[in-house]
Amino acid sequence: MTRSQQLADAMLLIAKSDHYMVGLVEPVTADEIDAAEQILITRQYDTPATSKTLHRQLDLALDLIEAMQRKILFDASHGSATS
Repeated sequence: MTRSQQLADAMLLIAKSDHYMVGLVEPVTADEIDAAEQILITRQYDTPATSKTLHRQLDLALDLIEAMQRKILFDASHGSATS
C-alpha cells in the first residue's frame, strides 16, 4: 500500500468520524495529496449511487484534501512551506 493510498484511507476515516477534534498530523507532500485526491475521486465514481452515506463521506474527504492543498499553496505564497 502506498502512502497516497494510506492518506486516502486516513482522510476517509477522518470524514467518517466527522468530528472537529480528529485530523491528520503526519507530514505529507503535495504529490501524495494529489494522488490521494485521485484515489478518492475514483472511489467516488465506483461507489453505487444508492450508497448516499458513503458518497457524503467521500465528498467530505475530498473537501479535506482540498483544504490541505489550499494550505500548501498559501504557505508557499507566503514563504513558509511546511509540507
